[in-house]
Amino acid sequence: MKRLFSILSLVIVFAILFTSCRNREKPPTSLVEDGYYLVGGSAPSDTMVLMNMLEQGYVEGEGFSAELYEGMFQKFAYLTANGGGFMIKQQAGSETYSWGIDGDWTNVVEDTVLKASIKLDGGTFSVPKDGFYLIVADFNTKTLYLLRIEKWSVIGDATEGGWGDDSQQELTEVSLNAEGGQWTIQNLIFYPRSFKLRFNHWWTYHSADTNAGDNGEPKFFTNLGGSLDELTPGGANIEVAEGGYYTLTLNYVYGDKFSATLEKTGDLEPDDISQDTISLTGTDIGYIEGEVEYMITWNDDIDLEYQGVDNYVYTFTLDSFIVTNGAQFKFRKNHDWAVNWGYSDVILQGDVDDFSEDEEWGNFVSSSDKIYNVRFDYNGLSFETTVTFTYISDYTPAP
Repeated sequence: MKRLFSILSLVIVFAILFTSCRNREKPPTSLVEDGYYLVGGSAPSDTMVLMNMLEQGYVEGEGFSAELYEGMFQKFAYLTANGGGFMIKQQAGSETYSWGIDGDWTNVVEDTVLKASIKLDGGTFSVPKDGFYLIVADFNTKTLYLLRIEKWSVIGDATEGGWGDDSQQELTEVSLNAEGGQWTIQNLIFYPRSFKLRFNHWWTYHSADTNAGDNGEPKFFTNLGGSLDELTPGGANIEVAEGGYYTLTLNYVYGDKFSATLEKTGDLEPDDISQDTISLTGTDIGYIEGEVEYMITWNDDIDLEYQGVDNYVYTFTLDSFIVTNGAQFKFRKNHDWAVNWGYSDVILQGDVDDFSEDEEWGNFVSSSDKIYNVRFDYNGLSFETTVTFTYISDYTPAP
């Protein structure tokens, strides 16, 4: 009886173990997400972990917008010259592939912009200098781009340099290593307008390689915008709510994102524009002087007349301003695009029902043929601009 009990006990134990083994899930064949990874001794890490994954790339579209570019991937990373190089590893299901250099680097801009053909099982990539790089892999053309970031700067009409000059708004490097970086600028003058960040004073890769357009290469971004909490390549302009002196700090965490902080440190002196020229430029607009009509294009300007200043409000006017149906225009300072005012940049008053905003460029758009008197008021304390249109008469375009 005891022997029978022992045998039954062994059978039960074996059945439990067998059932347990059958119910245990098989281990996955791969623990790595599908995608492309930056790995190697010259990279921040030599393993295929999530922080090393390249991100989907974007290129410049209509109106400077960011458009998804299938087959292109990118990553910002600190690379070293003596670490043994790096590769781009691809995980596709259970298969792992290795992409390397095919031939030699083309030195587009001396040790700052490099590009090379890539192929499966190619050679190891290397860099000539330690530094912070934007790595862009275009698998459509089998090309890898390396852009070494030498400096960051602030640009926009919120700054003194406007959209045309960021040479005086360069950030200073605080720290930079494989884990990320930090850059800062103090006593930065900001007006309540907008700005972006960019590196090496470029807007896109085409700014660095002026032959890129002829070669049909992608126009990927070298600027950051969007939200201060999460800056993205080619993101939207960043608005400044209040003018003043600021400390701006740009942060990057490897494998995560760019972010920035703004700390106001002082108030601005009043802005005096009494010696500046305020003008209108556009297409299908004009003015009447005496009995003569003058029509202009974007290559020309119609200057407003300075009337004086009252309590820091600077006033400029234009009589008999002609707009036609479909006309587009903007205001600008000193016949230059560095500082300009579109539909959403001003407070509108008066007879403005026939004006709207061009979604691509932010221009004023007219839906009628009319003549107006125009008043442009700039507040040198608040830095706000008010534009008043006063309807004079309908306009009959010449046949």
